[in-house]
Amino acid sequence: RQIEETHLMENIIYNELRSRGYTVDVGVVEKRGTDETGKEYKKQLEIDFV
Repeated sequence: RQIEETHLMENIIYNELRSRGYTVDVGVVEKRGTDETGKEYKKQLEIDFV
């Protein structure tokens, strides 16, 4: 169970958006790129609300 203040706020916002008719999606977006030295990297960015 998530009881941290930030998680509670996320839940409040999620519920508010849903009650207003928005479709809410939560997930991870993968980002790939190349750094300044030419080395490739991959990051996973968490998306809370779309």
